[in-house]
Amino acid sequence: YYNAENNRARSLIGFQSRLEIAILAYNLAYCLERFN
Repeated sequence: YYNAENNRARSLIGFQSRLEIAILAYNLAYCLERFN
C-alpha cells in the first residue's frame, strides 16, 4: 500500500515537472516570436 502511494506521488511530481517544462518552452517560443 505504501509503495503504491509512493509511486502515485512520484508520477504526479513527474507530470507536474513535465507540465512546467512545457509551459516554459511555450513562453520562450512566444517571446522569441514577439521580439523577432
